[in-house]
Amino acid sequence: MGPEGEAQCGLDGVAFEISIQIDGKKRTIVLDKLFKYADIDVHLFTELLQILRRHFPDYDLVVPTLQGYELAREIRRFLGLPKVQCVFLKGEAEERLLMGDSLQDLSYDRILEDTGRHYEQRGGLNEARQRAWRGRELAMFLHDEDGEEAVLWMQVRIGLSG
Repeated sequence: MGPEGEAQCGLDGVAFEISIQIDGKKRTIVLDKLFKYADIDVHLFTELLQILRRHFPDYDLVVPTLQGYELAREIRRFLGLPKVQCVFLKGEAEERLLMGDSLQDLSYDRILEDTGRHYEQRGGLNEARQRAWRGRELAMFLHDEDGEEAVLWMQVRIGLSG
């Protein structure tokens, strides 16, 4: 990286941070962290996905605390529709965890659509990206009859084979 790229890096000159756990018995890969701190021409998720698919094609990808809208869109784009295992939401008055039967009326695509609409109404994704700090993901949102809630995180699971 040139001096401009290095100046954009996070703490101690770190350009990106990835944390995964591979469990051969459960045949899962848990993606704990995927943060990009510098404006470098590398799409981390697609690069990581190529490596994982090559070496672990029959495994499931589990993202236990998916927070970022752009990563959520990339998962949908490259792997298909993941199974939402739980969602932690924050509204104006309360926080709530949805799991099991309470997820029946909620879909991954609905969260992506509501989030896209949220950003469109506020100047678009580019505007939101410019306001975000480096390494920070764009938040996701869910809109229902009670208003808009922030998706603090959700746990999803999908096969790497797509």
